[in-house]
Amino acid sequence: MKFEKLGQSGRARRGRLTLEHGVVETPIFSKLAIGSYKKL
Repeated sequence: MKFEKLGQSGRARRGRLTLEHGVVETPIFSKLAIGSYKKL
């Protein structure tokens, strides 16, 4: 597992998490069924 920090603003970070099964861009925002967004 490897984490690359792509950017930072204050305490917020943007990065790329590389796992054995694939790559995950962070932060992740997903739309919920009720129409709002949630940060994972």
